[in-house]
Amino acid sequence: MERRSVARAGFIVPLTLSRDGKVSEFFLTPDFGARIHVPPPRPNEIVHVVFDASKPVITIYDAYRVTGRMTITRKSLIMAHSAYSMSGLKLEIYQ
Repeated sequence: MERRSVARAGFIVPLTLSRDGKVSEFFLTPDFGARIHVPPPRPNEIVHVVFDASKPVITIYDAYRVTGRMTITRKSLIMAHSAYSMSGLKLEIYQ
């Protein structure tokens, strides 16, 4: 999976959010409740996603599909830990 282009669906937990509702960095979690649930999902269930340019997010209540290049990189924050990172290329609402 290292450095492969993949598409993955999940829910967004914004780590950066601009006033106009755009994100450039977020955690992609497997389910809606993961954003507020304690304890958080395991690191292998969370993907840390970074985009070069901010992307519009219509609502954080919908599932999204993220396409990008996946790497095995641990990201640790107070709220959660991820075992994977993705350089995002495309963000769309998951149908």
